[in-house]
Amino acid sequence: MVQKFQISGMSCTGCANRLMRVISKMDGVKKADVDFSIAEMVVDFDPAVTSLESIVAKSVDTGYGAAPIG
Repeated sequence: MVQKFQISGMSCTGCANRLMRVISKMDGVKKADVDFSIAEMVVDFDPAVTSLESIVAKSVDTGYGAAPIG
């Protein structure tokens, strides 16, 4: 499943890279891309292993807001 998220709280590309690394390491996440310029993250994940709520929670734990788009 591929899901877009609106991200808040990023102040630089380093923030985007940090969030991308953290989300990419989650069980069930195949790929995560964060675009600082539009404050969006796209995550390809297995919903049988992880959930939208878990991805949002991990983003918040890392210091950034995340809200599913669509």
